This record gives sequence, C-alpha cells and structure tokens, in this order.
Amino acid sequence: MTDYRRADVSADPQAMPEPCIRRYSAGPAQLSRRQSIKEAVIAEGSVRIEDLADRFGNKPDAVHRDLDELVGRGILRKNVGIASGCRPA
Repeated sequence: MTDYRRADVSADPQAMPEPCIRRYSAGPAQLSRRQSIKEAVIAEGSVRIEDLADRFGNKPDAVHRDLDELVGRGILRKNVGIASGCRPA
C-alpha cells in the first residue's frame, strides 16, 4: 500500500511556498465605470444590468462585479437582472 501522507517539512519552514493570495484592486477605468454606473442607476431609479453592460461597453460579468462592490458599500441594490438605488435612511 502506498503512503500518500505529506512529508514533514517543519524542519525547514522556508521550503514551504507562501500561500497564493489573489488581491484585486480597482484601476482608474474600473473606478470611473463604477462611478458612472452609480450615477446612472441613481438617476434612473433602476436599470437592467444588460443595459448597463451595453451602455459602458463591458461584459455583464464586469458590471456584476462593479455592482457587487457598490452593493457591499450600501450604495445600490441588485436583484435578478436589475440594479436599483437604495432608499435613504
């Protein structure tokens, strides 16, 4: 029977590679697009996500990521296929 356990690498901690942590930071174009998305949704009340993607020349996935950031900050709401502004408290 083959032993598939990991070898003990605690003797040399530098032998272990550092964990791969992927960090995303928004570039100037993405920040500008997020601002434009926010302004459009607030001005119109609600907008279809596909329409936002067409308007800004991006794929819907990119718009979803931007909206997720804006939703996380409490600026907008996102429902199935539609982005809308949050009501002021």
